[in-house]
Amino acid sequence: MGPTISESAEALRIRGKYFFSQGKDRESLADLTKSLEFEPYNAEALRIRGRIYFLQGRDRESLMDLTKSLSIEPNNTEALRTRGKIYFSQGKDRESLVDLNKSLALEPNDADSLRIRGKIYLLLGRYEESLADINKSLDLRPNNADLLRIRGKTYCQLGQYEKSLEDLTRSLDLEPDNTDALITRGDTYSILGKYEESLADSTKSLDLEPNNADLLRIRGMTYCLLGRYEESLNDLHRSLELEPGNADAWKICDIINSAIGCDYEYD
Repeated sequence: MGPTISESAEALRIRGKYFFSQGKDRESLADLTKSLEFEPYNAEALRIRGRIYFLQGRDRESLMDLTKSLSIEPNNTEALRTRGKIYFSQGKDRESLVDLNKSLALEPNDADSLRIRGKIYLLLGRYEESLADINKSLDLRPNNADLLRIRGKTYCQLGQYEKSLEDLTRSLDLEPDNTDALITRGDTYSILGKYEESLADSTKSLDLEPNNADLLRIRGMTYCLLGRYEESLNDLHRSLELEPGNADAWKICDIINSAIGCDYEYD
């Protein structure tokens, strides 16, 4: 007598779990999909397959599996955390917060969930809540460049500029070529009137992303503040070639042209 359907599904699921633990996603996916043909409502198989789809960037399929899994096991923190990540990547902050809040109520010391929720709070302007989550996450992962960068951005928004610079510099020590950290640190230096330091960060950012219109505009503004008008106009004109309708760049050009008594021909 051969194995029952339940036994076949379980054997495939166990092997699929093993393959997943070994990083063999293709083999795991095959076994789990076959297992789900026998037992389509197995929460564990759905959850693991949802994780694989997530790692492969197949968000739609991942959401389907994770949502189905959560309808069976609504308090599974891994499924909640993964679905929260997908919602965050899709810009669905409210849905992401619901999942992450529930996940963290069950596992309050999960550093990854705290990190993502801290990011969402930062985007929503809820800076104190962002700071609380990131501080707790950093207690668990003290040398994480992403966490230091988020906290540095949060401190900047709270007007705590020296703390912001400290975190952003530590983050850049770990990831020297991160343009987001360079841009934020450059902005912070500019707020503090440290234009040469701001210029250095802007220039390094542009070395990494030479055709970034925002970066060209930022550096053009910094050159303007330093009185280096020709270099400022060069950057601003390059920025406008990439984004011809940017009002901020045109406004700075007007200010410089008025200051030096020169007219720039508008296209």
